Amino acid sequence: MKKYILETYGWQMEGMGHSLTNEQVAQIEQIMSEEGYDELWQARDDIEEKLGIYIWEPDMFHISKPFDNGSMRFYVKDEDDNVVVEFDIDKTSDFMKPFQMRMTLRLKTIWHSQLKMRVLKMFY
Repeated sequence: MKKYILETYGWQMEGMGHSLTNEQVAQIEQIMSEEGYDELWQARDDIEEKLGIYIWEPDMFHISKPFDNGSMRFYVKDEDDNVVVEFDIDKTSDFMKPFQMRMTLRLKTIWHSQLKMRVLKMFY
């Protein structure tokens, strides 16, 4: 039996949350001032080296989410690393849509049944 792997490519956002003391914030501001950095991301290597705050190990949260900008692409590869199938995100479907349609039909059926019962009660 062959094995396959799904590779996903596209743009993403990665967000991390670190809790910092007022002293650490002041130290970061000092590093930025001394090095002439305008943006915090420019100081990330210095923050790690000088303050020992490892950027990839946050203590609050670490979230990676894909952008919904049409750039996502999928590749299905076999065990020999040959691309078997490739497709863009627009070739996939909303997996909730069939479920939502079934629920909508079910609710309409229930509503119509209850309405029929009320009408029948009015006449009998």
